[in-house]
Amino acid sequence: MTNIHRVFCGGPFAFNSRSEDFLVQAEDDYRSMLLGGTTNLFQPIVGSEVWLSPNVVYEGPFFFHTDRLGADGIIQVEQEMIGHCTDAIFLLDHARCPGSIAELMEATYLHKETHLFFVTLSDNEEIESWLHTPCWYPILLSQSLNPNTHLHPCHTLDEAKNSLLKFVRGLGKEPQNRPSAESPTTYTPSPIDTSQVTLPEELHNLREAIAQNVHETWAQARIKEGWSYGPQRDDNLKLHPCLVPYDELPESEKDYDRATAMETLKLITKLGWKLKYTSDEQP
Repeated sequence: MTNIHRVFCGGPFAFNSRSEDFLVQAEDDYRSMLLGGTTNLFQPIVGSEVWLSPNVVYEGPFFFHTDRLGADGIIQVEQEMIGHCTDAIFLLDHARCPGSIAELMEATYLHKETHLFFVTLSDNEEIESWLHTPCWYPILLSQSLNPNTHLHPCHTLDEAKNSLLKFVRGLGKEPQNRPSAESPTTYTPSPIDTSQVTLPEELHNLREAIAQNVHETWAQARIKEGWSYGPQRDDNLKLHPCLVPYDELPESEKDYDRATAMETLKLITKLGWKLKYTSDEQP
């Protein structure tokens, strides 16, 4: 049976309703892009829904004028929308929007599948957290209170918007891309055979450098996702014993990274490429 995703798409609206050209501005709002234009975003039927695909329903929010619905009414309707949704998705830019933070806390309290797309600043613009975003506090609070919170850091607002749109449009396609438990996968890996490739001894240091960088890249990605060191792996708490410097890893873990590095070097050789050391210093 196909799962239906009911999405609540939060974040500040990208327009000022008091501006004469607010309808033009609204066309750039990511919700308008999801809904195929501004008509559905401004639709007046409270509590209605819009199907984005056969498996994805847009629960809200819609744009309500306060003189028509009232502040209390808006809060009540959006609480109901978040309560009905399966996926709460937020676009958080440089601005701090109290309404969006309130919506995020509601989704956090209800332990919804929460995806936060946010814009990071440069290291010297925001130093209070490793997230480098003005919204770092509610983001980390949501992550600490809700095991279903997922972070999607981006460098620019356009990147965040495009990543979010791609994510939402990809919802509901998982059953088509993932084999079911009843149907074993027919995929058979077929890596290029490098068993006959012999590497010169001088590439030993390069292998170790690549292995270390493989670990550093993996660790950096984990930390960005909210993981930290723990003596035992815990996926719910996002703890991992290998979040330590490469030199402190057990040899068994180093050997895993070394194998990846060695296979990479062998593949380069197998494909006909040659490595040449150009530094004046000895490797």
